[in-house]
Amino acid sequence: DLSVNNFSTPLPKFGRDCPGLKHLDLSSNRFAGPIGDSFTGLKSLSYLNVSNNQLSGGFPASLIGKGSSLQFLYLGSNHLQGMIPQSFADDACSTLLELNLSRNNFSGTIPSGFGSCSLLQTFDVSYNNFSGVLPIDTFLQMGSLRNLNLAFNKRSEEHT
Repeated sequence: DLSVNNFSTPLPKFGRDCPGLKHLDLSSNRFAGPIGDSFTGLKSLSYLNVSNNQLSGGFPASLIGKGSSLQFLYLGSNHLQGMIPQSFADDACSTLLELNLSRNNFSGTIPSGFGSCSLLQTFDVSYNNFSGVLPIDTFLQMGSLRNLNLAFNKRSEEHT
């Protein structure tokens, strides 16, 4: 746990130096810059919290790959932007229990691949710039979903 330490550097490459890491909390620091491949190769990582930092750039598509163990992912309250790749939704679904992407600048539509996240219990994408039709069918497919927060986005009033 390295949270609340006022670190203000770019993120180190944990995947290269700590391949067996299981729990990593870097929240509430001042880490800045893109996430990039900082966590690539961490196949045993089940908990990652980098919320409340100054991270920027696009969605870290390499964050979860095939064979990932990630169950808890918190990227909230940063400066991340762009669309969430469909490949992330497809790859993340086999293990994720909680996903928090709130308070960033993500845009586009919420990928339909999240409908395959049968274990996902918490899905928070509030305070972003998601737009388009609200994918009700996607959320109905999430059989374990208990907490859903879509507040303060730019969704259309139509539903699918």
